[in-house]
Amino acid sequence: YCHWLLAVEAEQTATVAGEAINSWGNGVVAYPSVSQVDSLGIKAAFEADTSGERTYIQWDPALGREANLENINKADIGITFACAGIAETSTVIQPSTAESGRALSLIPDTHIAIIWADTIFPRMTQSMEFLAEEFRKDPEKFPRNVVHISGPSRTADIEMVTVDGAHGPIKVTYIVID
Repeated sequence: YCHWLLAVEAEQTATVAGEAINSWGNGVVAYPSVSQVDSLGIKAAFEADTSGERTYIQWDPALGREANLENINKADIGITFACAGIAETSTVIQPSTAESGRALSLIPDTHIAIIWADTIFPRMTQSMEFLAEEFRKDPEKFPRNVVHISGPSRTADIEMVTVDGAHGPIKVTYIVID
């Protein structure tokens, strides 16, 4: 299951993210400790939510890996910020950093990826050139892990029975900021 929410203005991101969360249901929402959470008004929107229908958990580098994973294991929805995308394969490129572990996009049943339109490249070759440039700028700040996510996983490895979401979320929303 996949939604596409295209070409939202930056100031609409928090509202659109809230609508995406509502469309997937209530529960626990996990999100990273990155600057975009504040600059796009997402954290403020979460803090203003007094409905009591959901709980918000922010990834906290100070807690350490195990405590963050314990929190993320409770999450129904994980929100991430992609560093780039590939149009040809509908892929988001997700960095894993201390502020945003890869578990946010892999453990919850629902993944909401937020990406800027100007970082979506036609093909993988252009995205790899972009990543190489980012690495050359400051190798020390380049993420330890960069995951390419092309929607919900699907496998039929076990007795030829198809399983959706075997290695990550089942439901995905991409919010593209114009």
